[in-house]
Amino acid sequence: MTNKKAFITALSLVLTVAVVGGIFLFSGGEAKILSTQSGNVIIRMGEDAYTPNQVKIKVGTKITFINETNTARWPASDLHPSHGIYPEFDPKRPIPKGETWEFTFDKIGEWGFHDHLSPYITGKIVVVK
Repeated sequence: MTNKKAFITALSLVLTVAVVGGIFLFSGGEAKILSTQSGNVIIRMGEDAYTPNQVKIKVGTKITFINETNTARWPASDLHPSHGIYPEFDPKRPIPKGETWEFTFDKIGEWGFHDHLSPYITGKIVVVK
């Protein structure tokens, strides 16, 4: 009976380490502690990423998306292609090279987003009180 209990305890520890390690690796290997921002926050749209790709803001904060690529970008709420989770968070058109689009977040929650034209480019905006 003792060996069975020790085995279950060891297995539980191994699984916990594997899950935590997997989350760490899945998040890019960086522990991200987001500080809450307010005012005008800028997200730069690059060739293969949004920078930053995660922000934490106060409700009512405006985010300006700046297209720094040579092609159009289209930041919008998940899910692709409908943008139905936060439908207002969608410019409803591509943002040309060198232009900006602004959106004020008035809903508290965690909002995943993606580039409608290149859906592998993703990010998250956490909106708090």
